[in-house]
Amino acid sequence: MVYSWYLAQVVRGTPSVREPETHDDCRYFSLSELDGMAHELSPNTLNFLAELRSGKVSM
Repeated sequence: MVYSWYLAQVVRGTPSVREPETHDDCRYFSLSELDGMAHELSPNTLNFLAELRSGKVSM
């Protein structure tokens, strides 16, 4: 599998769910908050966080 992650910056407005049939929420979490939510995260997100911590991915 190949995953793509994108770093983005909101320049105006408020992010919102535009595909409610696919997504039920849109929120921001800091990396430290994500560390405390590991049991709620997808395997994809856990892999991304591991790569980020290892230095293989930078933001």
